Amino acid sequence: MIIDSHNHIWPDKIAGTIASFFRQEDIGYDPVGPCTLSGLLRNMEETEADKCVVLDVALKPSQVESINNWLLAMKDERIIPFGEMHPDYPDYKKEIQRLKDHGIKGVKFQ
Repeated sequence: MIIDSHNHIWPDKIAGTIASFFRQEDIGYDPVGPCTLSGLLRNMEETEADKCVVLDVALKPSQVESINNWLLAMKDERIIPFGEMHPDYPDYKKEIQRLKDHGIKGVKFQ
């Protein structure tokens, strides 16, 4: 079994904007592929990956819940979403419990 353990994807409507942000010279990250779920699934077929871990990035505490809601909505058995947590998120214990209750296998701390 091949598991790709580090993938960043975003909702289709913002993926292009975020990828452009990360391509800025001072960040130095050049995303591979379209950085969307559909793009990741296509890449999985091409590379014969069986599963992929999906990570996201919460730059602000206010983004944590909406990002986690999006991750929780992923229902493809080939995708292993990790929840997201920002260090300044006020009720982190409750949010981590919510992720655990929904079967999330891991959490990425920003």
